[in-house]
Amino acid sequence: MQALSNRNPSDTEDNLATSEENKRSLSWGFLLRLTVSVVILAFILTRIDFKQSIEIISHINLWGFVFAFLLNLLFHFLFVLRWQAVLSLWDIKPGLVRLSIWHLVGMFFSLFLPTSVGGDIVKAYYFSKDTSQTSISFLSVFWDKYIGFVAFIFYAALTATYELLKINGIEVYTLLIWVLVAAIAVLAIPASGLIMKLVGLLGKRLVRLQNILLLVHSSFKMILRNYRTALLVFTYVLIALLLNVAVNYVLIYSMGLSTDLIPLLILIPVITAINMLPISISGLGVREAAFILLFAQVGFTNDQSFALSILNFILLVLASLPGGLIYLMVKPKKDVSQ
Repeated sequence: MQALSNRNPSDTEDNLATSEENKRSLSWGFLLRLTVSVVILAFILTRIDFKQSIEIISHINLWGFVFAFLLNLLFHFLFVLRWQAVLSLWDIKPGLVRLSIWHLVGMFFSLFLPTSVGGDIVKAYYFSKDTSQTSISFLSVFWDKYIGFVAFIFYAALTATYELLKINGIEVYTLLIWVLVAAIAVLAIPASGLIMKLVGLLGKRLVRLQNILLLVHSSFKMILRNYRTALLVFTYVLIALLLNVAVNYVLIYSMGLSTDLIPLLILIPVITAINMLPISISGLGVREAAFILLFAQVGFTNDQSFALSILNFILLVLASLPGGLIYLMVKPKKDVSQ
């Protein structure tokens, strides 16, 4: 009670104002991403024969689809291994089963939250309940996501240079390189020590932000000392990309179509990288547009490309649904304060 009585009323008002501002920011962000998804999908539907795409999907070879689904599960398991590698930086070695549980829960929530980042926050939160180490849980997910994103963009830019893919006359690899440069530039802030200067300027006014910046700075220095872990994550991403290529290769043949493997090694990493951009609701619309624009270069019709993108989305949904059941049945081992 004494602590409550000593609390400055202005601090409470500032916290309430910040909370309301954050809510408004999230609402506007969600509406913007929803608008992007709806506009792109509406435009796509004017350029395809939707019934023809459904017809293609309905005639897919069932066993081929099942095989693609199993490969897709293996693809997602690589993300669990990637997360485990990052956690090893803090000498935390949880079992793969437990990590898989919270990864699936995160995937499930990603289906409904504005971006995949929302699912990452959910899995970090529940994993923190398992370990009672909140900061490390969220930092591990942050660095796992960041290093994985840089690796995806790097491989996509590398493959895009092979045949100089273009979208509306713009070279894809050029766009990806700019994204890669921007991502590395953001990381250059903690690398250069600017965070420490920023913390000093903040003083005691934004204690929570101070703590976050300090944690990012210290964890970045730890990653520099353990660069082999970053290389291991890059390796997992490469294997995951190859598995994703295999998934689409099987889907294409199950649809009664055919294509060479080399174009898929070029197109799939680029589509994956584009789909990771946080500009739509779970990649909806962006993913379909990327499939249509890029697969047109290997002779696919808009209807075929759209059908392939929908099959990819169906695989994602099927892989994510168990996370909802797990969320209802499995409880964290421990509990931590809010």
